[in-house]
Amino acid sequence: GRLAQTMEWADEQQPELNPLESEFLEASRALAEQREAEREAQVRRLRRRAIYLGGALVAA
Repeated sequence: GRLAQTMEWADEQQPELNPLESEFLEASRALAEQREAEREAQVRRLRRRAIYLGGALVAA
């Protein structure tokens, strides 16, 4: 989306941003990283559940 494009642009161009713009981009990056970590954790949990359920079905 637009935010991803803006962050990519800022990384490539290294523009001089005012404090508010810099703070916004940093907060956006932090939120994106947090969401990605949460998605990865959810995937790990779902995989474990699938393994446990598969084991339970084999044992039954």
